[in-house]
Amino acid sequence: MQRRHQVGKPCRKDLAAALSNRGRAYYNKNDFDHAMADFDQAIATDPGTALLFYRRSALDYFRKDYDRAIDDSTRALALDPDYVMAYNGAAPPMPPRAITTAPSPISILRCGSIPKPPMS
Repeated sequence: MQRRHQVGKPCRKDLAAALSNRGRAYYNKNDFDHAMADFDQAIATDPGTALLFYRRSALDYFRKDYDRAIDDSTRALALDPDYVMAYNGAAPPMPPRAITTAPSPISILRCGSIPKPPMS
């Protein structure tokens, strides 16, 4: 028998999804403090959803909190090893000059295409 939640009372996953979506809206408006608060609350509400950790890892990365970005991406992958987007945040960040001077597998994944070799 499937259990339903009461009308007017969202279930835990619905609440976490709503918080995560509002966090994305704040992120898109460059309101990073409110976005982080919503992502943190979403994770506290439903710590078993990989997407929540991935979204927070993207904000961590943007804020240059690389250790936390890696931790959050690693948690996302532990929850769902097939969640491909989380692999992007699990890789250690590279300085921008490394991407332009010495393409690596990480930089190729981050930019989404294979760079052309330099002309001699």
